[in-house]
Amino acid sequence: MFRIVVAVDGSAPAERALAHALRLAALGVPLEVLLVNVEPEVHAGEVGPAVSAATVERMRRQAGEAALAPSLTKLERAGVRGRAEVRFGPPAEAIVAAAREELCDAIFIGTRGRGAVAAALGSVAAEVVRLADVPVTVVK
Repeated sequence: MFRIVVAVDGSAPAERALAHALRLAALGVPLEVLLVNVEPEVHAGEVGPAVSAATVERMRRQAGEAALAPSLTKLERAGVRGRAEVRFGPPAEAIVAAAREELCDAIFIGTRGRGAVAAALGSVAAEVVRLADVPVTVVK
């Protein structure tokens, strides 16, 4: 079983990363997929003072689950074994941690397609490549 993390944020590049993984499954590669959505930190001033930390966390989890739902449906329709998980924290670190904790063989992630400019600015995909202990497939 080839275990992979697919980073999902609801964007077209993330959808293409999942489609790439599903093509492997269609070719007969036995896959187990962990879909990971990383919700961004909420900073003071972004929510009103009357909003509790528990409410903010619930809202972030719901946003992550909403971003993951279409990808989870695609996995199920393709008959690919997998599950979805919402994580919090710096995106690249959270994606790499998921791969390590779940003993995954690879990470698939989309790129925004900004080329060298994004790499110079430290895009999430570039940071995942830098931090990962397993092969990373960046899908454009």
